[in-house]
Amino acid sequence: MSEYRARQNGERRTGPDLWTRSLGWLGTVGWLLLFIALALAAKAKPQVETFFDRWYNLHLRTTWDDELAQIVFYLMILGVLLSGAGLFINTRRYRRKDDEVRVSLILMGVVSLGGIFFYIWNF
Repeated sequence: MSEYRARQNGERRTGPDLWTRSLGWLGTVGWLLLFIALALAAKAKPQVETFFDRWYNLHLRTTWDDELAQIVFYLMILGVLLSGAGLFINTRRYRRKDDEVRVSLILMGVVSLGGIFFYIWNF
């Protein structure tokens, strides 16, 4: 739609503003942090014994690495904060008919809250 036709129809916004574009960045950064947290959680969990570990009598860590688990916890808190900020911006910018709720931000918040509850329940 051209700028002239948009103004004739009563629409003053002709494209996404800074806040609307920031929603995409918040989602991207938040999911990147959650994938980093997932990788750290995989490294922090207890090691599983394999055939070669038994063969060579290697010592394995049988408990969680508390320092890495704490970093994962903080990344999950950051994920909830980014999700909340994005959803707040989304509710403020949800006025046009073609505006949509960012499901990615909702999922990021749910996954982060799940990780936080898992940490609190098990540690």
